[in-house]
Amino acid sequence: MKTVRMKIDASVPASLRQGRVDLARIDATTERDIAKHQLADDKNGLQDAAKFAQRDRIRLGLSQAQFSERINVPIETIRNWEQGKR
Repeated sequence: MKTVRMKIDASVPASLRQGRVDLARIDATTERDIAKHQLADDKNGLQDAAKFAQRDRIRLGLSQAQFSERINVPIETIRNWEQGKR
């Protein structure tokens, strides 16, 4: 694979590459579509947080009870995090 090095000068807007934007698709997006995407993003964010909490707990070699004591939160909270509920 070939490597290409570029220098970008943000103070010169003309030197920045133009992105590909489908203006017709943007114009056709409804508020309902936006709300649907926001819900999906929120759900994915909760799953990322759940994976983060569980990964760190396991990396530290702690049980859920030990982890909850260590960070001073109820064990139910840890369970909810890891199940992606909150």
